[in-house]
Amino acid sequence: MKVLVTESFNTAKGNIPAGKVVEIPDAMFNRLKGKVVAIPPEPGINTTVIWSNPYQQGTPEARQESLLHIMTAILESAFDRVKAIWPQGFLSTPEMRAAEIEIERVRSLVLLGKGRLADFRQAVEAWERVCT
Repeated sequence: MKVLVTESFNTAKGNIPAGKVVEIPDAMFNRLKGKVVAIPPEPGINTTVIWSNPYQQGTPEARQESLLHIMTAILESAFDRVKAIWPQGFLSTPEMRAAEIEIERVRSLVLLGKGRLADFRQAVEAWERVCT
């Protein structure tokens, strides 16, 4: 939650001066009562959490989980575009299968930190070209 600091206070990371706007976990708001004032969200801005990483921020597991969600979204978008062209479905070809194997290979490299999301996107685009 976004708050305005009305009275400075110390944290493990140092002093937070009065007048500063900071983000704090909702659970901390009651502990800081009298030192902070809640800033309501701007109207029209969606504050609904769509996805929350179950792993602690900064851990390898959190990084991998985030990458998996991004790569899934990239692949699902491409699949939706192919499905729009072939609504009745399509038969897999050896070229498609080879492109799918390449997607899995690059996906593994990205999760190991040896590949880039851009490489994954290129592999998915190559699969999409084969399918259309």
